[in-house]
Amino acid sequence: TMAPQSPMAYVKFGQMRAAQRRWKEGEAYYRQALERDSHSIEAVSGLADIYFRQNRSADALKLVREQIDRDPNNPALYLLQGQSFLRANQSAEAEKALQRAADLDKKNPFILGLLAQAQANNGETDQAIVTYQRAIQLRPNYLAALQNMGNALVDLGQLDQAISAYDRALAIQPDKPEIHSCRLYVMQFRADGDPQTTFDEHLRWNKLHAQSLHHPGQDAPVNLSEKR
Repeated sequence: TMAPQSPMAYVKFGQMRAAQRRWKEGEAYYRQALERDSHSIEAVSGLADIYFRQNRSADALKLVREQIDRDPNNPALYLLQGQSFLRANQSAEAEKALQRAADLDKKNPFILGLLAQAQANNGETDQAIVTYQRAIQLRPNYLAALQNMGNALVDLGQLDQAISAYDRALAIQPDKPEIHSCRLYVMQFRADGDPQTTFDEHLRWNKLHAQSLHHPGQDAPVNLSEKR
C-alpha cells in the first residue's frame, strides 16, 4: 500500500479520475503529485494527457516545456515532449525533441521508434528507415518498428524489403491481422506477383484471423483489406 502523501498515490487517483473523464479532479490530483515530487514524469505525463483529451494542446505543450526548463537533461521529458508534439500534429518539432531524447539516451529503442515516425511524417523516409533499423537492432522483437519500417519501405516502392519486414513481425506475433493485412496489400501490387500465391495468402489470412475478428451478431468478419 502507498502512503496517503506518496506522489504515486496522487498519480493513481489522477489516473482513476481521468478514466472516468472527471478532468478537473484528475488535474487536481496530478498537481498534488507534482507538489510532492516536482520531477514526477508520471504526473506530468498524466496531466498532459488530460489537457490533450480536453483539446488543450497548448496547455499540454506549455506544461512539458516548463518541466524541461526545470530538468533540461532528462531524456524522458524530451520523449514526452516528442510524443506531445506528435499528438499536436507538429512533426517537425517532434523530431527535434525526439532527437534530443535519443542523444541523451542512445540505447532506448522506443525513443528511436518514435523519432523514425516523426522523420517519416516529415518526408524523410530514407532516414526513418535507418532509424527504425537502429531501433530494431536494439530490440529485435520491436513489433511496431518492424511494421512501420515495412510501411516506409512501401512508400519508397521497395516492396520485397517491405514484405521481409512484415514477415519478421509476423514471425514474432503471427496472430496480428493488421500486419498480415499490410503484407497482403503489398503482394497485390507487386508487378511480378503471382495471383495464385496472393489468393492462397488471402485464404491463409481468413483462416488465421477471420474467426477471431467475427463479432456476435455480425454476418461477416471485419474487412481489414485496407493497407492501414
